[in-house]
Amino acid sequence: MTGDKPDPQLRTPMQWSASPGVGFTSGTPWESPQPDSLVVNVAREDAEPGSLLNLYRRLIHLRRQNGALAAGRLVPLTGGSAGVAAYLRSAGSRAVLVVANLGDAPASAVSITSGERALPPGRYAARSLLGGPDAAVLQVGADGRIAGYAPAATIGPRQSFVLDLIRREGRGP
Repeated sequence: MTGDKPDPQLRTPMQWSASPGVGFTSGTPWESPQPDSLVVNVAREDAEPGSLLNLYRRLIHLRRQNGALAAGRLVPLTGGSAGVAAYLRSAGSRAVLVVANLGDAPASAVSITSGERALPPGRYAARSLLGGPDAAVLQVGADGRIAGYAPAATIGPRQSFVLDLIRREGRGP
């Protein structure tokens, strides 16, 4: 089956393993597998904890467990730096902040801002939901606005933060 698709290799067999037929078939597939099928396949990605496949599995699991990520109110934020995207998801008392550097270079002096009523006023601990270090404490003004929040000194190229915001009433960080 061929067509005018932008990717001429669109219909190659799914690369499940490095075995003959790439784990897709014991027969002859209608198209040859990709040349990288011995090193790029589901079995290999499954065995590598830091693989894209396992990252997606963790993100799906995280979304299922967290009501704010699954169905929370979406609040777009301004990243204040080229290539940085940020948004907030909140539901009830749960809030999650997502910050992603989509660029090829590190982003320094990132300054996240929002409109009014993004969150209830207060101090929030920013706990990483993907592992790694937690981010800086977030201070939300009396009007519910996030102003000049820098989750980290530098955000690496293609690095993302998924942060559980935990409100600290009357306490320090």
